[in-house]
Amino acid sequence: MDWYVAQAERATDSFFITAAFGLHEQLAHILGQHADHLRYVLLETDKKGAQIETTDFDVKIAVGSYLDYDTSRRQALIRWARERITRLNRHVRYAHTKFMIVDALTDAPLVVTGSANFSDASVKSNDENMLIIRGDTRVADIYLGEFMRLFNHHYFRYLAKKLGWDLRGGGSVAELKDTDIWTDRYFDPMKPSFKQRQLFHWKDSGF
Repeated sequence: MDWYVAQAERATDSFFITAAFGLHEQLAHILGQHADHLRYVLLETDKKGAQIETTDFDVKIAVGSYLDYDTSRRQALIRWARERITRLNRHVRYAHTKFMIVDALTDAPLVVTGSANFSDASVKSNDENMLIIRGDTRVADIYLGEFMRLFNHHYFRYLAKKLGWDLRGGGSVAELKDTDIWTDRYFDPMKPSFKQRQLFHWKDSGF
């Protein structure tokens, strides 16, 4: 666990981690400290493990969620796109992957991946495996693509529940803007979206 924590501490460009059964308290503590780079956390649930206590907007957290509609209403959306949980696994419903990416978009990324959760049991008593892949930008790109696919899918749904957005047709909802005003925050250095644009920009574009 000390080694995992040290990798989280040494990140200077970005940090990404999945946690199927909650965060270890040491990792939660590190992520709770202020840093000048973006850190992304994908949780299966926020009911287990240690909580990240921070006011740092550079820490982005997504929790496994789905859009829950009122099935008693005749809504066009749920007739073709209603979301359900498969319930194929009693213990994990959304995310069971276990990997960590440090400085993903640099020339020296680190990927840690395998069967082990980042937990005391995984390093002390379970029969687990983990691969440590250093400096392979292609591997880092693949893992980052998968991480952001999962993160963005759940982030919107998590916020919808957390902020109480009304998706049942009876109240206000988040609406698309018909001008480019929605891009303003990506060019304001005081906004966290500015760092996201810088982190994920296409290096050769100059954008």
